[in-house]
Amino acid sequence: MQAIPSILSLISRMEGNLMCSSCGQLPAALLCFCNFPLPHLCSSQCLTKHRSLPRFHFEVPISVAGFVTKDNFNEWQDWLFRLSRAQEALRENLTALEAFEGEMEGIFTALDRDIEAMKGEYRREIREIRGKVGEMVTNAIAETSQNALNPESDFTSPLSEWIWWRAHPAHALDLRLYSPRLRMMDREGITRLVEVEMNKLSPLLPELPAHLQPIHRPNPALSGPIGLLSILSQAQTPFPIEPVVPKPTNCRVCQAAFTLEDLAYHCVGACRCKACTAEALTEATSSICRYCYTDIPHSVVSLANRGMLRCHVCGIAVKEQEIEQSAKCLICCQCVTIETKDKYVFWKTKKGRCRQCKSDLFDLNEEQYREMRTKAWGCCEQAVEQGNRLACGHWVCRRHEEHLKSCRACQKMVLPRAAAEAGFQDLIGLE
Repeated sequence: MQAIPSILSLISRMEGNLMCSSCGQLPAALLCFCNFPLPHLCSSQCLTKHRSLPRFHFEVPISVAGFVTKDNFNEWQDWLFRLSRAQEALRENLTALEAFEGEMEGIFTALDRDIEAMKGEYRREIREIRGKVGEMVTNAIAETSQNALNPESDFTSPLSEWIWWRAHPAHALDLRLYSPRLRMMDREGITRLVEVEMNKLSPLLPELPAHLQPIHRPNPALSGPIGLLSILSQAQTPFPIEPVVPKPTNCRVCQAAFTLEDLAYHCVGACRCKACTAEALTEATSSICRYCYTDIPHSVVSLANRGMLRCHVCGIAVKEQEIEQSAKCLICCQCVTIETKDKYVFWKTKKGRCRQCKSDLFDLNEEQYREMRTKAWGCCEQAVEQGNRLACGHWVCRRHEEHLKSCRACQKMVLPRAAAEAGFQDLIGLE
């Protein structure tokens, strides 16, 4: 038991007797394995100068001086060299984490720039839309105010016609032009946008907090060989595949299901079928869709006007063969006023007249008019199934409701319904 204190005292005396090999004035504190015999260095500037020499350096406490000999120096130096390289590799983890942190900061800086640019774009677009809509609203209000007491107004703006019809008691007073919706992505969506993975390779290391871990959900569509083939085919696609937004399958006006014949008449939003598009665009002054508010292609406008004419009496669009060819005006056969005239003593003939133009009588194709029967609707056969009742008691469908000016059955002027007509006359004091 007494041998141990004697050894410790010996080592203590050896440490105190070893002086710095460089300055020779201060006691040595460290030994360096750069050469043999091991240089003894103090903790002053001598250690700093010694480390600047171009050789392998590894400092150890002065207490190990008695264990290193000329025979085992090379073995110890080789071991310390490998240990030094391992320590440097371990230290490089901190450098890698610092670089990773810098890369992440760069990504967030780029995201901040993109968000600022996106904010500017949204602001400009909203302000531009607000300016355009403000101008449209101002013009529509001015135009409808100027023609407020004129039941047969011809508006230049589709927005004016929309206000005019929506003001009738038969319609809901819903004049919203847009249905805005603003949605902010929650934290889960943002974490999915920027995924930071820190997969530790040893159970001794700390983990990235759970609320910062990327969110991975298994996709059952990618399991199995079919899913593998799909993921491989997508990996060869140079650009991301945008989700396809399904377009409407029914006309927003008459609610009829679209057919292949309707596709050529669609606007960007696929709002109307062929017949409803022709009704809306025949001799129209505006080519803006009143449902999706987008410009209708010129090809669609030309196609809708092909072979279509608008009767100036009832106001709806009809095919060219439905226009009375003997008349001097554009009047459809449904709106022609038929009169019977005596041609001979025992022979009577039918003549036609336009009650609006009050033109001279013209000849009719009696076979064509003989097939015409008394109608219970004011525009077409669809009116009875899905239309609104006119003030005269007949029906008008959704397709022709916008342009119908006079009932094709009784030839009375179309007013906003009987109740609206009475209220309108009471308002202006008409008899």
